[in-house]
Amino acid sequence: MTDRAQEEIMHSWRNKGDCIVSVVCATYNHENYIEQAIKSFLSQKTSFPFEIIIHDDASTDGTQDIIKKYQKKYPELIHPIFQTENQYSKGNFKPLFYAAGYARGQYIALCEGDDFWIDNEKLQIQIDCMLENPDVDFSFHSAWIARGDACKKKKLWCHRNKKKFTIDNILMTIGQFAPTSSYIVKRGVMSSLPKWFYHTAPVGDFFIEMYGARRGGALYINRSMSVYRTFSNGSWSFRISRSLSKEQEHSRSMINSLQLLEKDFPFCSNAFRKKKAEYYYKLAVIFLLKRDEYHFKRHIEKSAELYPCFSKKQTLNYKLRFMPGLLRLLESGRRKINYLLM
Repeated sequence: MTDRAQEEIMHSWRNKGDCIVSVVCATYNHENYIEQAIKSFLSQKTSFPFEIIIHDDASTDGTQDIIKKYQKKYPELIHPIFQTENQYSKGNFKPLFYAAGYARGQYIALCEGDDFWIDNEKLQIQIDCMLENPDVDFSFHSAWIARGDACKKKKLWCHRNKKKFTIDNILMTIGQFAPTSSYIVKRGVMSSLPKWFYHTAPVGDFFIEMYGARRGGALYINRSMSVYRTFSNGSWSFRISRSLSKEQEHSRSMINSLQLLEKDFPFCSNAFRKKKAEYYYKLAVIFLLKRDEYHFKRHIEKSAELYPCFSKKQTLNYKLRFMPGLLRLLESGRRKINYLLM
């Protein structure tokens, strides 16, 4: 990926006026990754103006120096936000949403600082598709996944024959519905999120999907145009995976958020039961590993009551709930294997 001059990037813009897309990137201690992300943004070939907003949450490595180097080279394109104190550590701070508040574009394209794009037509393709579907506020595409620094890539989130997904589709998906590095959302979605989201919701991506798809569904583009990295050093997934207490706090916050979210989507009660059952199952596993057998049984039974047999793991844990020692051995072994694969 060779560097392009700022003038070359802007020369292809037919409309030299209003910014159409704001690329919003949140980063923290991504010294090993942020340059790859920035270069992937700058490689975009579009017929419309775009800007790049990079929010650094007081990195302690060389991340800020890399951002400043590119900002100096591309002053009209790159607009950095540098925190002097880490805001995420203070609780309920969502860096992407904070940075999105500075966006001028009609659309916002999201990408964390340890992810990157691999198609220089990504923005043009997605925006063209959204313009062809004016009722749609949110689009996504398939992506490659890289685990940590090893970059063992695997193609995920592929849907061959489906173009639009409903709210039920999002809720019924176990795990993450779409990669954050693929999101493009109309700016109005980000600015119209409910007040409780900012102090209750533990994450942002799931709620972007829900409110983004509320009006016209989620538009899927069957083309892998980004890499979504998991378990990189300093990432949210890395920190959560190494602390049962953080996993427990996250699952409880998600259950509370789902209770509030459901009020805005009253027509999806069955799908909400499944999503809540997923997090009660996660809590059950945490209590199992903590050797709290009483709360393990209580939460696995609650999960099965809400939505029985949503996964083989839930079914196994429910059937063997009176054999916690065996289940703990199986779960510990599974986690060790996942750790070795990171």
